[in-house]
Amino acid sequence: MDEPDRWRHMTTAPKNGSRMLVTTRPSERGPAEVDLAYWSNGDQ
Repeated sequence: MDEPDRWRHMTTAPKNGSRMLVTTRPSERGPAEVDLAYWSNGDQ
């Protein structure tokens, strides 16, 4: 990663299954938060 200490847009997220931190926006479902996620193509 070029700048590991900066947040980046999802279009630049690794799509190889490696884990990454993601942020969510606040909504009626709850407050904004940070979560651990990974890219998945889902059930094929």
